[in-house]
Amino acid sequence: MDRGWDMSARLVGLKDKPDDIEALRDALVQHQAQPEVAATPPASAGPDRARHVEGSPLPYGATRQPASVPPRQNHGADVGDGEEEIDTSPPAQGERTRLKLYGRAAAHTVEIGPHRRGEDFLGSHVVTFESAKAQPGGTYDWARKLTFQLTPEEMPAAIAVLMNIQPSVRFEYHGKARDKFLELRWQGSGLAVATGQKSLHWVVPVQSAAVYYLLCLFCRAMVHGQPGMNMTDVMAMVGALPGRDPVPPVSA
Repeated sequence: MDRGWDMSARLVGLKDKPDDIEALRDALVQHQAQPEVAATPPASAGPDRARHVEGSPLPYGATRQPASVPPRQNHGADVGDGEEEIDTSPPAQGERTRLKLYGRAAAHTVEIGPHRRGEDFLGSHVVTFESAKAQPGGTYDWARKLTFQLTPEEMPAAIAVLMNIQPSVRFEYHGKARDKFLELRWQGSGLAVATGQKSLHWVVPVQSAAVYYLLCLFCRAMVHGQPGMNMTDVMAMVGALPGRDPVPPVSA
């Protein structure tokens, strides 16, 4: 009888046939001892069909990163999108952070550098102006330049003017003879940057667009040596200062 035979009738008939019961028991034991063979997939389910279809949901934990792209290495905190990362480390040997301001009558070189009392002010740096008179032919007399270095106490007041919080500021009594000065003053659409000694003066008008870079230079000096502080913090703190205090005469 084929697979359609009556299982119930077969079991009832076995009770009177012990030989058949033993034969059936042996057959079952042999069947259980055989290894299980995995079903062979149809030809249509080959390797190409087993690949993930682009656009369909991925298995849990899978990504759509190409195999040729190496995994991303995380070497610290990521920088957020749109955030600009600012390097406040000290300049390397030979590297100078400076800005050139040119006018018809004079020119200024504005540069970041240390101050002899900088360690008393969190290690911040200051800004130094080097000024030269214009000469015929479009050159400048840098051989007889005037050097003026701000003090740590003067830096916030200068930034307040560059941010247009205050209209002007004048720093005096610098140099060995205490006869040098620096003045920042808004005039019309620009800023007048003047240095001088006694009756001599070097004035360079700076347009508003260039004042941006001058402000950046001052703020970079202030964040030097202060981990975790950025230029936005400097401007926020300068803006929070209660008015303009008179700057005491301090020799450079």
